Amino acid sequence: MMFTTFFLTLCPLLLMCLLVYLEMFKSAPVELGSKHYAEIPSMTIFLPEWLNMPFNTVINLGYAVVGAMWLAITSNNIDRNIFDETQSFLFYVFNWMALFYAPIQLLRIITQEHEFAVLDQWATLPFFMWVVISGATILNGWSTHRIIISILISIVSYVVVLLPIPGFEITLGLHIAAAIYVARALYAKYPNKMAKAFFVKACICCLGFIFLKLFDHQLGRLHLTFKYLSGHFLSKICDILQIHYANLFLLNIILTKNKDSKKKAE
Repeated sequence: MMFTTFFLTLCPLLLMCLLVYLEMFKSAPVELGSKHYAEIPSMTIFLPEWLNMPFNTVINLGYAVVGAMWLAITSNNIDRNIFDETQSFLFYVFNWMALFYAPIQLLRIITQEHEFAVLDQWATLPFFMWVVISGATILNGWSTHRIIISILISIVSYVVVLLPIPGFEITLGLHIAAAIYVARALYAKYPNKMAKAFFVKACICCLGFIFLKLFDHQLGRLHLTFKYLSGHFLSKICDILQIHYANLFLLNIILTKNKDSKKKAE
C-alpha cells in the first residue's frame, strides 16, 4: 500500500511539473526575490552565498519530517489492525503529499525561480482537497469516481490564476472553506473531545499561517528578532503543525468511527 500510494501521489505531481515546464503558467503572478521576505542575510560567514535565508530554507525540512513520521505511524496502525485498507490509503496519500512538498518549497526559497513558485502554489491546493476527500470517504464510503473528480477539480482550478483577479487567493480560500466544512461534518457525526481539540488547533495554525505570511514585513519592523525568525519562517511552522493536527484530527475521527462500528457489530 505504501509504495502504491507513493506512485499514485507522484504521478499527478509529475504532470503538474510537466505543465509548468511547458510554460503553461508563465504569466501566473507569483512573488519572487528576497524583497518579499523579511529575513535578512545572516550567518553568511559560515554558509554559502545561495543560502542567504537559512531559517526560511531549513524550516522546509519540517514537511518531510512530519510526512515521514505519519507514514510510519500509518504503517504501525495497519500492523495493529487500527486502520483498514481505505483508511490507510487516505493517510498514506496525504503524508506523501507533505513529503513531496518539502523539496518544492525548498527549491522555491533557494532558487527564487518562477517555475518553483508556481509549483509551490499549485501543490498547496490538493492538500486541502485531500482533507475534503478523506472526510467524504469516511462519511460516505469509498468512491473512485469521487476521488478522481475531486482531485481533477482541485488541480484544474489553478488555471484561475491566469485571470486578472487574485485567482490563487480565491481558489485557496475555497479549498480551505471546503476542508473546514467537511471537518465539521465529520465531527458532527463522530464527536469526541480529542478530535475537537485538534480541529481547533489546525484552524488556529491555518489562521496563523495566513497572518504571519501576510504581515511578514510588518513584523520585521516591530523587532529585530523578526528579521531572522521572520513571519514567513513562523508561518511555515504553523503550516507544518497544521498538517500534523489534521492527521491527528482524522485519526481520532477514525478511532471513534471504528469504535462505534464495533459496538454496533456486537
